[in-house]
Amino acid sequence: MPPPFDWTQYLILAKDLSTRSEEEAALRSAISRAYYAAFNQARAYCATKEIEISKASDSHQVVWRVFDAGRTLRGIHVNGIRLMRRRVQADYDPEFEELAANVGTAVHECELVLNYLAAALGHTS
Repeated sequence: MPPPFDWTQYLILAKDLSTRSEEEAALRSAISRAYYAAFNQARAYCATKEIEISKASDSHQVVWRVFDAGRTLRGIHVNGIRLMRRRVQADYDPEFEELAANVGTAVHECELVLNYLAAALGHTS
């Protein structure tokens, strides 16, 4: 059985896509990939803490709500919610403005979530 997928690879892909500043689809995809890197790592964290998350349509809200307590966890919550909103805009808003700036912000928010998750798990990065 192969090892589980490393969701942080999506952040690497997001950074690569973000360099294609003339391609709107690449920039929108970069935001989406940054979001899913953070979301799936947050979901994996929940699994390590035996917090059950359903696969229902509201699972995204549920995952981020888990982190709405404590200083480190609150950083995950705040940045996760911001990133989720940005991803929804990138995926569904045909008039999403300042795309390049939003890609940089999304990548940064993803990095913050991943760093906070590492800290919550007791890992240093």
